Amino acid sequence: MTQIISLSILFPILFQLIIGFISIFKKNRITFFTICSISIILQIIFSIIVFYTHLNIIEQREIRCMNPMIGVVGASFICFLILFLLILIQSVIKYFYNKKNANNTKP
Repeated sequence: MTQIISLSILFPILFQLIIGFISIFKKNRITFFTICSISIILQIIFSIIVFYTHLNIIEQREIRCMNPMIGVVGASFICFLILFLLILIQSVIKYFYNKKNANNTKP
């Protein structure tokens, strides 16, 4: 069960990867900015959930060393970096895709 909870911090990255690219190349009702905002908010929420879940597990097992929490915080930080890098890459792709389409529609 804890592995599933720990892997939940990867969900916003997958959400951004799939839905973000769909919103770049197709006209959807949801804007790219909204999808990025949802991904960042989900990343924050899931990181907090994973942190407190692991904190409760450590307290239940009466472990005095908090070194496992360094791994949880580090994994959350790395996932934040990957998410922001993915958003940056998708923003650049969206900028050049929109620029290309704007040049193709000129008479």
